Amino acid sequence: KGFSTGEGGFVISNDSEFIAKVRYFSNFGLKTSRTSHNIGINLKMSEINCAYGLAALNNKQKYLQPYKEQIAEYDRIFSSSNVQIRIFNSQFMRTTYNILIPTREVMRDGVILTLLVNYGIEARNWWGKPVFKYPQFTTGSVVNSTFPYAYNLSCRILGLPIGCHLNFEMQEYIVRSVLRIFDQ
Repeated sequence: KGFSTGEGGFVISNDSEFIAKVRYFSNFGLKTSRTSHNIGINLKMSEINCAYGLAALNNKQKYLQPYKEQIAEYDRIFSSSNVQIRIFNSQFMRTTYNILIPTREVMRDGVILTLLVNYGIEARNWWGKPVFKYPQFTTGSVVNSTFPYAYNLSCRILGLPIGCHLNFEMQEYIVRSVLRIFDQ
């Protein structure tokens, strides 16, 4: 996903079977006819979002380097701490730096609240409850299931900001604020 494209993005792969599946999925599950034989949704981008994305890709080194530097800075700061925080990121570029906070009485919602109140850091509850806790998914066998891993991760994943609005001093402040919560 190019950050400049808004909600749009693209997939690159050498696996032609995977690309075919992505293509069908992103086009309502349609292959060659108007009858869908696969699960799918509409993932098409507008022309203007495509143009923004292509412009960014034409300058990808200049465009992506600040994000790579921010990720490296978060890695550096967290690796120098004694707090048992695990980095919870994919190998792909992203708009948040995700951490898995230690299991304890201060779970993610408490961390977010503390950051907001005590340190003046804006945060959002992106993950919220696990999907099986929402009313539209409480049917069938899901009703009596607990999904311990989904619940555990939803309480312990915290996404820290990455973006052009952020400088290294702000990152240092954010990380030190998170670490202070676990030193209490």
